[in-house]
Amino acid sequence: MNEGIMGLASQGRYGDQMIAHVAPGEVILPKKLVADPELKKQLEELYEKFGVSLDQYTVGNDANSINPNTGIMEFGFLSDLWKGIKKNAPTIGHIVGFAVGGPIGAGIGGAIGGAVKEGDLGYALKQGATGFALGSVAAGAGLTGGTLANPSIGFGAGGVSSGGVGGFFENMGANLRGAFGGTMPTGATGIGTAFKGLTGMEKGLAGLTAITAMGGFEPVEETGEPLPQVPGGVTSYMNNPLAGGPIQFTSGPDRAGMMMNNPTTAMVPVQQGIENSALLNYLESQRMKPITDVTFPSFEVG
Repeated sequence: MNEGIMGLASQGRYGDQMIAHVAPGEVILPKKLVADPELKKQLEELYEKFGVSLDQYTVGNDANSINPNTGIMEFGFLSDLWKGIKKNAPTIGHIVGFAVGGPIGAGIGGAIGGAVKEGDLGYALKQGATGFALGSVAAGAGLTGGTLANPSIGFGAGGVSSGGVGGFFENMGANLRGAFGGTMPTGATGIGTAFKGLTGMEKGLAGLTAITAMGGFEPVEETGEPLPQVPGGVTSYMNNPLAGGPIQFTSGPDRAGMMMNNPTTAMVPVQQGIENSALLNYLESQRMKPITDVTFPSFEVG
């Protein structure tokens, strides 16, 4: 905040110390009124109904929105309300879409909501597939939608009324209702039987719908984590492998003499690069062990 604005703020009277952007018709509640616990509770509940927090509209709170052009607090309610709508756009799209067009409407509404929330095609497809699949399951369980001219959501007998992929998901909903309600809705069959009844293309579409609903077409986020490092010993070996060629052994009297002086050298091949091998380390540890005398039992011959 620049010095000019700070200077104006310092000219406030009766305890006013801050400057804010406000709109005509907005009501400012004095601090003494908000100090009433009952009134504050009612205000918090009212703001929560609109999906916003009272803290955002409390002067000097960290949750205040700041105008990027002036650095001054702003209290535009519609901008915060839009944030709440945008955050829940896919769910709103599913419900409104189902109310005006059943499962297909739920799919279209979900796709539109996904695009509004993320602006990403993969996420829009995910929400569209989710809306269609869940809408079909709900229809099979008995949830009914309306039309564009007469939007509505009700509850009926349920059952399978469609064919193809939609009918398969409706059958899942009908089975769920039958499991919890005790009576299987009209047209319902076993889920396995319903899947077998689909054509090859319909089976592929059903699987594709499920994969899309699980986010199979969303872009993979880069975590930024480094890849595992290859141990230095492996890298060194790959860059400088053991040299090829015949392996030299020492045998006969020369080997016997070497074993007396240095058993380790005589027992392993003489080859470049083997000095640090695990075999040498093991043999050296055995050579350094103290030698224990072996005592044999004696028996008296009677």
